[in-house]
Amino acid sequence: MLPYLKQKYTCHQHPHPGYDLTDAHTDRYLKEMAIAINKARITLTDTGIPRSRYGKYIEIPMCGTSAICGDLPDDKADDYGFVIEVNTSMTPQKIVDKISFYLDNENKRLEKVQKGLEFASNYTQEHYAERLLNEIKLYLK
Repeated sequence: MLPYLKQKYTCHQHPHPGYDLTDAHTDRYLKEMAIAINKARITLTDTGIPRSRYGKYIEIPMCGTSAICGDLPDDKADDYGFVIEVNTSMTPQKIVDKISFYLDNENKRLEKVQKGLEFASNYTQEHYAERLLNEIKLYLK
């Protein structure tokens, strides 16, 4: 699929940092990823084998610059209308056409970016803390 996109667009594949990161506490890898995301108009990703909403489904939209494109998590808990949905049931050409549509229609891409920011704003540390405190209060009643 990437060769088809490279014919018309500038594409970059950011390498995965790996799993055994002895200097992860420096946030170096998070900063590098944020820089890469902020250079992109669309960031392609996926939910992995477990079809889970990993942090990237919050982190990419929080950058506020790149629309996220990928498959949807299996949890039915959230509205993933901010994701440019592609999946393995689509032909490579349909995937390329969908990505091209958003790259060629800046207003539509920016709508996804804005929806992503609104979605991600519900997943800040402050909101997690509020939810935890509310659950503790309910439990203690």
